[in-house]
Formats: sequence, structure tokens, C-alpha cells
Amino acid sequence: VQQALLLAATLATCLASPNIVVVRDESPQCSKEGRYADSQDCGQYYDCVRNPNNGILVAHQRSCFGNAFHPDLKACVPREMIKGCIPSSRSGRNFNVADPRLDEICNAKGNHFFCADCKTLVICVDGTAYTDVCANEYMCSEKEHFKGGVCYPGSPKECSCNKADIFRTDLYDPSKFLECGIVGSEPKIHSCPEGLVFDEENSVCVTEIYEWTCTAEGTSVVEDDCTKYFTCIVTTEGYVHKEFTCPNNTMFNDKTGKCEDPCDWYSDFTCIEEGRFTNPSDCTKYYECVANPLESGGFIMVKLGCPEGFEWSQNVNGDSGQCVARRTTKEKCLPLTPKQNTCIIPNEWCTTDVNECLDNNGGCDQICTNVFGSFNCSCDEGFYLDE
Repeated sequence: VQQALLLAATLATCLASPNIVVVRDESPQCSKEGRYADSQDCGQYYDCVRNPNNGILVAHQRSCFGNAFHPDLKACVPREMIKGCIPSSRSGRNFNVADPRLDEICNAKGNHFFCADCKTLVICVDGTAYTDVCANEYMCSEKEHFKGGVCYPGSPKECSCNKADIFRTDLYDPSKFLECGIVGSEPKIHSCPEGLVFDEENSVCVTEIYEWTCTAEGTSVVEDDCTKYFTCIVTTEGYVHKEFTCPNNTMFNDKTGKCEDPCDWYSDFTCIEEGRFTNPSDCTKYYECVANPLESGGFIMVKLGCPEGFEWSQNVNGDSGQCVARRTTKEKCLPLTPKQNTCIIPNEWCTTDVNECLDNNGGCDQICTNVFGSFNCSCDEGFYLDE
């Protein structure tokens, strides 16, 4: 089973820490759009975006909630990953709300920024989800140069009110919908009752229904739910179908025609150089490899996912890859692994972890913290890590 290395581990010794006081300088001037580290505080960063009214680049200062900002990953990470990082007290201040309902998604995505809906940005910090509601005229948008979600003016267009008096499905969450009064107005976001999705054509919340079309005899997997499959049989009155469900957390592999453990479909992936690379088992996801500053020749490997309706394409953006829109949101992308079919496997299905801290405290001098796929060494108060 492929495990994404979310956090770096190192054998370290703790030494007494000097008394360090961090004084923040005035906000930097943005030279171009993007997410940048605060040079005066390792626990903060800036989102540089254009003002929707005058087009001037504005620096929006953000906090990593007591953790550190990684300038290469452009994400908030445990401060032990940034050597010598001691965030100032103001780095812990925030007006964001922790939402435990989204923690499971953060555990799957790692330290990352993503959009929960058209107006809600989620900041994942060490398994905790913080929500940030975008201001008026700003929408939550997945931007490549921010390496994740960001509150952005007037984008994406699927989140804007381009027609009057309409309801439209939220771009990121099919159980939510946008209410638009007049053209250009700020959309209001509503949620369907639990278990329902929004039917944009009829402007009503409905139970998600799978539609089958039999064109030949045989067995096929149910779209968007590979735990189910159906057979088509020809009769004197035409085709009829019958639905089946795979047992015990298995999925139907339409390449082999059997219910199988989807965790066996994963192929190995290992970082051998920095960059972003296709996930060979799931073309809606990709890996980001960054040199590990705490391990010579090592890499930090993070598993990331594209927004809903997008897939990863390696042959664009100078072969460094980026998420691109599929022609239709229902269209299936094809993974590279030959044995793998078109099923999308939930991250939580294939999660096994070894607690490295149980073996000699992970080799740490003082504190060992187990994390999924790895472990962290840290120090008691008044000490800092020394390689």
C-alpha cells in the first residue's frame, strides 16, 4: 500500500534554546501574485492577490496558527520541519474557526489549502482544519501559483452570479448550491439536507441516483461508486439490468470483472527528485517532492488532489504538470497503473501506519510524535533541535 510521506523525520538532539524575540517589520510590497513567507516571522505568510477594484497587488497577511510556513510547499507545517523556526506570539492569533468535521479531509490531504465550497477556504495544519470565509467579491479558487486554495477576486467563474434569479450547484460540493439574485451580486450558499445533492436542472435537492444504460450484454461498474456493479441481460423486450454490491470494503474492477481489495491496486511511488509528479494509481491526484532540509538526500513527499472536475496532467506547464479541467465533470480519467481501473479510491480506505515512536522513542532525544507515514522529533520547552 502506497503511503504518502506527509512529514519529515530525523534523529535529533535537543539543546537549550536562546531567548529569541521576533519583531515584525512592515508588510512587504508584492511584486507578483503568489503565497510567500513572512521574512520577519516563520509562523506567518502573505497571499499576494490583485485588488478587484483597482488591480493593485495587495499583501494579505495570514497565520499558521503557531506552526511554521514552508516556502517550498507553500503550506503550514509543524515548526520542527523548519530548522530554527520560533513563531512569534502573534502567529497564533487568528479569527479562523477550527472545524472538526473537515479534520478527516485534512488528514487525507496533509498540510494543504483547499476549497470546501465557493466561499470557504480550508487551511489544513497538522490534521486540524481551519475555515476562512472569503470576503465580498472574493471566491475560493484553486490556483497553481498558490499551490492550493486561496480567496481570489471574481474567480472561478463557476462561483459567480453571471445570470439573475438562478440557483447553481456549488463547484466544490454537490450538496451545496448558490443563490443568485442579480447579475454580479454576491452569491448566497445553501446546503441540502444530509445525504442529498443539488439538482441544478430542477432546482431541488435530491437523492443521488445512478443511471445505467445497457447497450450490450455484460457486467459494468456503477459510475462514481465502485462498490456497486450491474449486469445487462438481453430479453425479448430489450435490455434489463440487475445491481450487485461488493462485500467487505471491496470494489468492482471492471478490467478483471471481480470484486477486489482496492488497496492492492496502488503502485509504489518514491521521490527521486524535486517536482510534482502524477499519482500512477489515481489521475485526480499527484505527488509533490521537496528536498528535506533535515535529511541529506531525503525528500518530503506530499500527496495532493486536484479540485472537483479536474485531473492531473504532467505534460503541461513546462512538463512540471498542473491540474486541468476535464471536458465534462462526469468524464473518467485513466490512471497509469495497468491493473488499476477507473475507480477513485477514498484516501481513508487504504490507511495503515506504523508507530515509529514505540521503537527506542523513534531515536528522538526528548519528544517523539507519531504522524501518518512518519514521525517528528521535538523538544521540551526551552530547548531546540540540533542535527
